[in-house]
Amino acid sequence: MNTLPDIHLSDHLILLGGRCQLSFKDILFIEAQRSYTVFWRVNGEYVMTSRPLGWYESSLPDYLVRVHKSYIVNLNYVVSFKDTTIRLIDGRQVMVSRRRKSFINKFLRAHLNI
Repeated sequence: MNTLPDIHLSDHLILLGGRCQLSFKDILFIEAQRSYTVFWRVNGEYVMTSRPLGWYESSLPDYLVRVHKSYIVNLNYVVSFKDTTIRLIDGRQVMVSRRRKSFINKFLRAHLNI
């Protein structure tokens, strides 16, 4: 079976062989689930692809940041950050790895006044 590759453009991704166009600004967070990646949208919908999270990481804008081995978060939608947990605008909580905690804390304080 021949599948089309996902395409990375300047302001969005074309996923699932062209069947789904996903704007970066509509991504709330991205979650790794084994060898799959789930793109959670701000509106509550999601898109699942059969590529690993790392495959997408290098083509994402700066405000989509890896905070854990299993999560990339859109920093524009962060409401709070405490200990190792980020709370997003929809109330979901995402874990931040100990290794990335200091960087995320400094970034959020400097850019978002959190």
